[in-house]
Amino acid sequence: MAWAFEQEIPPLRKFVLITLANVASETVSGDTTCYPSYAYLQRMTCMSRRGLINTIHGLVEDGLLAVVNRKQGNQRHASNIYVLAMPPTTENRDAPKQDEACSVYVAICLDKVKIGISTQLKKRLEDLDRNNPEKVKLYGYVETTSSTARKVEKACHEAFAKQATGNEWFDLDPTTTLKAVENMLALHLVGGSASGAPPLNGGVVHGVHHRSASGAPPLDSSTRTKEKSPKPSEKKKNKTTSCTPRQELEKVLDSKHAAAILDHRKVMRRPLSPYAAALLSKNLKKCGDPNAAADYMIERGWQSINPEWMRNGSTQNRKSSEDLDYEIMQKL
Repeated sequence: MAWAFEQEIPPLRKFVLITLANVASETVSGDTTCYPSYAYLQRMTCMSRRGLINTIHGLVEDGLLAVVNRKQGNQRHASNIYVLAMPPTTENRDAPKQDEACSVYVAICLDKVKIGISTQLKKRLEDLDRNNPEKVKLYGYVETTSSTARKVEKACHEAFAKQATGNEWFDLDPTTTLKAVENMLALHLVGGSASGAPPLNGGVVHGVHHRSASGAPPLDSSTRTKEKSPKPSEKKKNKTTSCTPRQELEKVLDSKHAAAILDHRKVMRRPLSPYAAALLSKNLKKCGDPNAAADYMIERGWQSINPEWMRNGSTQNRKSSEDLDYEIMQKL
């Protein structure tokens, strides 16, 4: 919220920006977003609906905000998604305060991998899932003490700094990431080389790769049962591919659109890895016309795409949004 207070803009715009920042949270991509309804914003600001629309349009013009229109289920309209131009934070809200049992976990969401630590892993995963539009799943974790966990987390973040996308998320293969976490933990425990470190005792619990280094109890049974064992076909998909990102995209796109997607992600400073390109190709194929879906993704400024997003952004919805912008411009 401090970022909103620092902006030198007219009072009403600052008031609305602070209100949005107060309920915003960071997503997988590192963006700070929120999706309050107009009714909520009217209640918080005591402004009219038209006044809010005009003020939000002004914040968009100032480059402090982006608005994504959406639909939800059978509703005609759902609340907009507001993306604040706020720099990502590196604060670890779940950092342990004393030397206690702690987990270093690997979570996955779309084509991103998160490396973090938590003393309450189940609660942490619920918070992550609630604050992201896409499902966040636990891929694996290791257990140790909080002091060792912080060292392992820091070492992993430094090792994968070039693949970082913000807020502890990385463009990495989850299997490789979990193995790196295990090796890094072994390195800190035995003081040897990570490549020659002895394996830790443990097993696989319902698809969650679990290792215990301190004898701490594993997650409760309710958490275990939520995780399903990966199918053989999924294991093959998780293996590192020898194809380049462009080759993966050209499996479903023509060369022109494949190049356009790569340029689009490069401009957004979110370059595609081969694994990420394979996942994106899968989503493009689900849209029916992959080339048209690629154009729509670029037009909207999205990092990825799925059929539901395209349905929510139907022609009727886009038309009403454009008409609304036109009306606002006429009144300014």
